[in-house]
Amino acid sequence: MRLLHLVNSLINHKIHFRINFDQRISRSKAIVLVALLAVIMALSGYYIGEQWFWVKDQNLYEYRIESLKDRLAENSASTSVRVELAMTYYLDGQAEKAEGVLRKVLADEPENDTAVLYLGLILSEQKNYRESIAFLTRYLEKNQGLETRIALLYLGRNYLETGAIGPAVTTLSKAAEIDSANPVVYYYMGQAYEKLNDRQNAINAYERALAINNEYKEAELALKKVVGR
Repeated sequence: MRLLHLVNSLINHKIHFRINFDQRISRSKAIVLVALLAVIMALSGYYIGEQWFWVKDQNLYEYRIESLKDRLAENSASTSVRVELAMTYYLDGQAEKAEGVLRKVLADEPENDTAVLYLGLILSEQKNYRESIAFLTRYLEKNQGLETRIALLYLGRNYLETGAIGPAVTTLSKAAEIDSANPVVYYYMGQAYEKLNDRQNAINAYERALAINNEYKEAELALKKVVGR
């Protein structure tokens, strides 16, 4: 998985809207709402154009990298800009540069939790699972919040990849508690249960993943494989 797809692959779940169809909205209110949405979209488009305009011989990330380097030239000590530069390097396919920048940030600021998290995620993507475990564990010891579910999911996958199945199940169970609508969590839980030869729990996990996202092909194939045994 690339971090470019982080939101889709790690926080990949359906957002369920509960609508009371007994309520009615007047025509005038509907027109006002549509107008407001149009204004918001126009302003957003203008802002994005201002922030992300780039020349035609550069891709979006190359332009952003140059922009961030210019900002660092003015203030080389800006940690937030350095971290953003690292992530932009990674999204541009320059993983080694991204890792190097984050390691330098942590050399200067060992307690920078954002750099700890991002380096842990990047190392996991590079299949450096054991070092990734160390960074993600370090992050989770100090932090709770939205990013926790991402860290737990990656940590659980890291444990799975290194053969630590018990810790994988424990960690993924924690991820499910705070991110119960994420099918990817249940997919990896199914993988872990398969390693434990726990067929029924593996089936339950894959079915839960598919109940959340019925187009989750990996979970569908895994379920067919387990059921067909």
